This record gives sequence, C-alpha cells and structure tokens, in this order.
Amino acid sequence: MRTKDVRLGETYRVQVPSSLPSHRYQQEPFTSGFWHLLWLRGHWFHLTVTSIDTEARTAQGVRIGSTTRITVELTDEQAEAAGLPSGVVYRVRGMLEDSEGEPVELPWLTTLTVPIRWLYPLDSPPPPWGDASLLDGWDRPSD
Repeated sequence: MRTKDVRLGETYRVQVPSSLPSHRYQQEPFTSGFWHLLWLRGHWFHLTVTSIDTEARTAQGVRIGSTTRITVELTDEQAEAAGLPSGVVYRVRGMLEDSEGEPVELPWLTTLTVPIRWLYPLDSPPPPWGDASLLDGWDRPSD
C-alpha cells in the first residue's frame, strides 16, 4: 500500500513477513512493539491506524483482540490472608470462567507501529495462512 492511500481511523489487514531482520526492526520506531511482532511473524491481523509517519513510511495503530486469560495482582491483605510473606507482589494468572464453567472473553488492546507496505485493504482477499486470531491470545501483549 502507498503512504498517500492510508487513512487515519481506517482498519487494515497487516501481513507480517515470516522474516523480521533485527537490524531493521529493532530500531525506532519499532522497538516498543518488536517482540510483539516476533510473535506475529507469518501471520495477519487487523490494525486501526491512529497516526502516520510519512517520512519513515510507518503507521501506528491499535490492535484489539480478546482472551480468556487474566492476571490479578493480590492486595497486601489478600496475600496476608493466604499466609504469604509480606513485601512481595503476588499475581494470580489463569482463565476467567462464568458460574457454569464456560470461558469468558475479555478484550485487550495494544499499540503497534508497522511499515505501511504491510498494510492491505480489508476488502482484498486475505492469504490462506496465518490468521493471528487463531493464536487464541498467545500473541497478545503480556500483562
């Protein structure tokens, strides 16, 4: 896609190449999302563009997904009630279920910067491989 064709607020399909050379993508503007992009190599996902850098030919946007996994940080009182030593931060990680044992999906959001050449209009046919939504949340940012 060409830089002049990208519109703010529009959602595009991002196709991440299988190879991400670190000399290219471990520098600005990609450093904050580089590890997230590594999880997504060879996959595609939807990204809503929030800003465009015409000089670097990159787009920053938000990726929204859902997961059943949660992380809850215990309060000092909860840790004490569980008999855990004080002065330590405790986190409980697991899957959120309803009263019938069914998984509950929660939304998550992350901001990524990607090269504009990875963007494709949603009405173009997706490749038959690599739908990142099938990764079941393993590609989401860590808590």
